[in-house]
Amino acid sequence: MDFAKDESHPYAVPMDMGIFRRLESPLDITTSTIIRRIVSNHEAYQKRNEKKEASEKKYYESKNFVNGE
Repeated sequence: MDFAKDESHPYAVPMDMGIFRRLESPLDITTSTIIRRIVSNHEAYQKRNEKKEASEKKYYESKNFVNGE
């Protein structure tokens, strides 16, 4: 979104009031770093669940059921 072309700037009110201040963040967080963290956590989550699924499948395949007959 190009705020120079759009009149609905999200900080228009504090800018008009003269109280808007740009702060520098001490953290090195960008959308790219957040996306990388989400993707890597998702991959770890998938691997963990694949391992659990294989273990569960093995358990149910070897499980013997008691027949009430």
